[in-house]
Amino acid sequence: MAVFTNITLDDAQGFCARYPDIDAISSIQPIAEGTDNSNFILETDTRKYILTIFEGRIPATDLPAMFDFAQQLSSVVPTPIVYRDKNGEQLNVLKDKPAALISFLSGKSCNTPEESHCHQLGQMLGKMHSVKIASDLHPNPLSVQKWHELYRDNVVVIQKHGAGKLIERLMARIDAEWPKDEIPYGPIHADIFPDNVFFESGHISGLIDFYFSCRDFYIYDLMLALNAWCFDAKGSAQGPLIRTFLQAYTDERRLNNAEHEYLSLMGQAAALRIALTRFRDLEKPGHFTPRDPMAYVNIIKFYQQNEIRDYLS
Repeated sequence: MAVFTNITLDDAQGFCARYPDIDAISSIQPIAEGTDNSNFILETDTRKYILTIFEGRIPATDLPAMFDFAQQLSSVVPTPIVYRDKNGEQLNVLKDKPAALISFLSGKSCNTPEESHCHQLGQMLGKMHSVKIASDLHPNPLSVQKWHELYRDNVVVIQKHGAGKLIERLMARIDAEWPKDEIPYGPIHADIFPDNVFFESGHISGLIDFYFSCRDFYIYDLMLALNAWCFDAKGSAQGPLIRTFLQAYTDERRLNNAEHEYLSLMGQAAALRIALTRFRDLEKPGHFTPRDPMAYVNIIKFYQQNEIRDYLS
């Protein structure tokens, strides 16, 4: 969630005039976090909304499946509602780009996760992966083939940071050992970072930003979340958080033998995916703050030097 397209209060008021039962918008506030879409908090005298402008990473035709996935998960965790306009449409156009009006979820994200946060997150994710969902989500477009492309396109900056050899070796291993149908696969969120989970009064109050949602291995989603919540800003492992998170998840959804075998590789792959996009974003234009890719290089090193299954015992 960042700002690549600037809009005025008049723009927001005109956009929201399409929606029934929405009072006059009195203020607009840009949201600076994130790297892909432009987001704004809109306020009336009594309510808040989120206005999202989709900046082109996601084809507009894919968005309804993401909206539907979020709605189906509302039985597990509060998720955003995408409002329909007077014609029943969820998507409209603002500044020549697809845009949507979305419900505002209360609560705040947790910048420094503790065991209680990781316990709740593990429970939530285990339940999410257990829900039976009929989904039109596409297979993950940001998987192995795309990682090779990201490496080629950003090899100069990657090598400048001294990470080229490590990433090349890991991608070779992934090419040789990537699972096919040995482990469970289905609709996943694929972006459960701390800034996408809200807490209120110590409890999870919402899950947002479903715009990486896709179909992929459940343990890929698991390890993406574990890497985001259980390592510090420099990529150092927080053992008690890892143990708590995995225990809470497996209490809700047991891992089969094949999933256990692939946990370490999947942890490295999940870290690689974030490292590569962060290397790409180091020189990306827009009003956002790039995040440190080397933290995720350090996470890869952790998995290569430690056995993640030890945290499940």
